[in-house]
Amino acid sequence: MPLLRSDADERSQTACNEPRTMTVNARLPRASLEGHLTREVLQRALSGIVLGALPRPVLIDCTKMTGYELDARHGFVDWIKKNGTKISRVAILTDNRIWWMVISAMSLASGRAMRGFGEESAAVAWAMTGAAREDEKEG
Repeated sequence: MPLLRSDADERSQTACNEPRTMTVNARLPRASLEGHLTREVLQRALSGIVLGALPRPVLIDCTKMTGYELDARHGFVDWIKKNGTKISRVAILTDNRIWWMVISAMSLASGRAMRGFGEESAAVAWAMTGAAREDEKEG
């Protein structure tokens, strides 16, 4: 069973396959996925992401994912559509360049800016650029 981590709160890991959550950066909610992704595991990971009333970027770390079920991909697009007014853009961290093409397709399907990155610093910079634009709208 894949492991997952998200930013909602801190919870101790009771077993190697239980989810762990931690708060790292409130301005950039983050989830980390590991192993083969199912819709159930994805939903648990995404439920740990705290979204505010205003749109904010999200970072999904898939560097330790080995694969996914098609239903998990559909579930991710559904989550983006459901929370679209709360998400400005989604940066997805993965070394798998084929997945970058899948990410582009999910972006089109969800109507939300999404992009794949191989380097975390580039993913964070792109995501936070979107956050800065939202902050300007508030001011």
